[in-house]
Amino acid sequence: VSQSRYEQVDQLLCMLENNAVLSESFTRKITNIVLVILSNLDGNQDWVESEITKLREELDWLMIFSEDFKGKLIGQLLLTLERQITLNKKEKSEV
Repeated sequence: VSQSRYEQVDQLLCMLENNAVLSESFTRKITNIVLVILSNLDGNQDWVESEITKLREELDWLMIFSEDFKGKLIGQLLLTLERQITLNKKEKSEV
C-alpha cells in the first residue's frame, strides 16, 4: 500500500480537523467520501464522483470559504480518488 496515499489522506483529514468553521456533519460527509475511496471504491466510484460534485456545489454556495480552501479540498479528494483508482487497477492487473 502506497505511503503517499495515506499521507495525502492524512493531510486532508488534518485540514478538516483544523478548520473550526466546518460543521460536524460537513466534516463527516467529507470523511465518508474518503473512507469509501480507501476501503470500498469498486462499485462505488460513481457515488464518490457524485458526492464530490455535490460537495463542490455546496462549497460554492457557502461564501465563507476562500477559493483557495475550496480548491485544495476538492483537489485533495480528486487526487485521492485518482490514486486509489490507479492502485486498484494495478492490483487487478497483478492478480
